[in-house]
Amino acid sequence: MATPWKNVQSEDDIPELSVRLKPIFGVAPTVYVPVLWAFVLFGVLFLVLVVPGLRHPGSEVTVTSSPAGAGVFVDGTRVGSTPTTVFVAAGNRRIETVLGEDRQVSEQTVRRRLIGSLFAPRRLALHHVHRTGDAASIAASGVRDEAAWALNGEPSAQFQQPPVAHTTARRLWALAPDGTADSDVDGVMAEFRNNLVAHASPAQARDVAAAVLRSARQGSVILPANLEVLVQFFVRSDNEYPAFFRAVRDLVPSESPGGRSLAATGWLSERQDALSTALLAGSLVPDERGMPDRRSAMLGDTRLVQLPAGRYTIGYPLRDEGDTGLPVEFTTAYWIQDREVSRAQFARFVRANPQWAPERREELVASGLADADYLRDWSDGDWVAWAAASPAAPGAAAEPVRSVSWYAASAYVDWLNATTGAADRNRLAPGGRFVLPSAAHWEYAAFLDSLGAPTIVASAPEPQSAAAAAPGALGAYHLAGNLWEWTSDWYARHGNGLPVTTGDQRVVAGGSYATGEARHNLMGAQPPDWDTPFLGFRVALISENDEVRYDGR
Repeated sequence: MATPWKNVQSEDDIPELSVRLKPIFGVAPTVYVPVLWAFVLFGVLFLVLVVPGLRHPGSEVTVTSSPAGAGVFVDGTRVGSTPTTVFVAAGNRRIETVLGEDRQVSEQTVRRRLIGSLFAPRRLALHHVHRTGDAASIAASGVRDEAAWALNGEPSAQFQQPPVAHTTARRLWALAPDGTADSDVDGVMAEFRNNLVAHASPAQARDVAAAVLRSARQGSVILPANLEVLVQFFVRSDNEYPAFFRAVRDLVPSESPGGRSLAATGWLSERQDALSTALLAGSLVPDERGMPDRRSAMLGDTRLVQLPAGRYTIGYPLRDEGDTGLPVEFTTAYWIQDREVSRAQFARFVRANPQWAPERREELVASGLADADYLRDWSDGDWVAWAAASPAAPGAAAEPVRSVSWYAASAYVDWLNATTGAADRNRLAPGGRFVLPSAAHWEYAAFLDSLGAPTIVASAPEPQSAAAAAPGALGAYHLAGNLWEWTSDWYARHGNGLPVTTGDQRVVAGGSYATGEARHNLMGAQPPDWDTPFLGFRVALISENDEVRYDGR
C-alpha cells in the first residue's frame, strides 16, 4: 500500500511514497495536465517560430554586382559591398549599389515571413551591372593602382597588396557582360595586359595571371577561350618584344615549381643567349663611334642641338646586362634643347598662361597638377621681371627652372608648339613637334654629349646656369647632373620588356647637383605632380616619323 508523504518515517519508506494530484475546480488531473503541457509546447513553438517574424519582419537580401566591390546602400545607409547578404526590414525599400560614378537603384517591396523566419527567412536576390565609364579610363586607372602598389615594396603579414589587376579586369568585363564581341574593349584589354605585366612585381604575379587568364570576359569561369587568350598574349609578346623573357623570369621565381619547369624547357636560356649576342654586337658601336658632328639651331629663344640617327645600347656601359641592356636604333635624326629650360623661358610661359603662376599654387594642388612646393623658389613679382629678361641676360633669370611638376613641363611643351611656327619646326624636322624627350632619346643624347668633356654637376651646393659650364661633344650643357630631368616615359619594372602606356610615376634622368653621382644612364622615378628643387626639364624636337626600334634581330 502506498505511503502518504506525512507518514514517511525513514528512508526505507521512500519507495512506498506516492503523490496524488488533486482536482482543480473539479477538473481531474488527467484532463488539466495534458492541457498544461500543450500550452507549454505551444508557447515554445510560438517563441521559436512566430516571435522572430513579429519582432524582425523582413527578408535576407543578397546583393551582387558586375564587377564586384560596389558599395551597397539601403535607404541611403551603407550596409556593405558586393557580394553581400544583409537583413532588410519589410516595406518599400530603395536598394542601391555604387561603383565609382555609376549608381544602380532598385525599388523593392520587401516582404516578411511570419512563421519559421528564424530558420528559413524569406530571401531576395539582386544583381546590378555597372558600366563604369569607358574601357580606356578603367584600364588606365587599374594600371596606375597596380603600379603604385608595385612601388610600395614587398608584402608582409601586416602589409598585403589588394587584387587590383583582377578587380580592374572584372570592371572591364562588365562593359560586355553577355560576352558579346566588343572591339574597343578587346583593344583596351590587349594594352591592359601589356601594362600589367610591365609593372608587376613578383608579389603581384598571381593577381596579374588571373587578370590575363580571364581577360576573355567570361567572368570567373575558365573556358578554352581564356586559355587561348593567355597563349596568344605569351606568343605575341615573345615574338614582338625580345626582352619579354626578363619579365617572365622575374615573375616566375626559379625556385618555384613553375620556374623549374620553365627552366627545363630551355626557353629562358635561349632568349638570354639571343639578347646577349645582340648586346655584344651593339656594345661595339659606342666604343668605335667618333666624336659626333656639332649642329645647332635656334627656334625662338630655344637653342637646339642635333642627334644623328644611329644605334645605341640602352644602359651602356652595361652594369647588369640581364636587367638593363637593350639594343635600339634611332631611325631618324632629332633635336634636343642644349640646356635646361631657364626661369626666364618658363616665366614667359607663365605670363601667357597665368593658371600656372606660383600665385595659383593652391588651385594647381587641388587639381592634382602640382604639389605644395611648386615654384617654391620664385619670389612674388620676381618672375614678372624674369619674363621680360633677355635670353642672354645673366643672373637669376638664366638659372634653370626647378620645382616644376611633369604636368607643368608638359603644359610648357604644348605652349611652345603653339607659339613656334610649324614652318620653323618643319625646317629642322619634317612634321616636327616639341616633346619631353623619352628616356631613350634623353639617354642617347646624354651619351653622345659625354664623348666630349662636359661639366657634370654633382655633390654641389646649388645647380648652375649654362653660362657657368663647358659644353659637351654635341654643344649641350648638363646632360648629366645639375638637375634631374623629366622624360615622357612612365616608369615600369619591366619597361624594357614590354611597352608601357600608363603608370604611377614618370622616369627622370641624369641625376642632380645633390646626387652623389651623375651619368648619362642614371634613371629614377617621380610622381608626375611632384615638384622638387632637384628636378627640371628640357625639350626635344622630333619628326612625325620618329621611331626608336629594337635592333637586336
